[in-house]
Amino acid sequence: MELIQIYSSNLKLTDDIKEHIRQELKNLEKFRDHRVAPRIKVEVGRTTAHHKKGKIYRTEINMPAFGRMLRAEETAENIHTAINIVKEEIERQIRKFRGKMAGR
Repeated sequence: MELIQIYSSNLKLTDDIKEHIRQELKNLEKFRDHRVAPRIKVEVGRTTAHHKKGKIYRTEINMPAFGRMLRAEETAENIHTAINIVKEEIERQIRKFRGKMAGR
């Protein structure tokens, strides 16, 4: 069963993009909440179909962990950059909630 669900909007989802997402997020799978939802959901795409420059690539991650839904969203000029920034934000949220859980 695929643990990372990848969706796209206004963007052709290539094997290169899928592989980059899987490589970046493979370490996050151990933190997901198996009881709530079995998958990490990732959406990548372009903010609009007609813009050609600027922050037009968008990435969003929804991941159940620590009894809540962790969510991060980012827009960037490059799809790989947007994926990397969103991964860093989810990791920051994981560290925050893991620290709170340890304090209990």
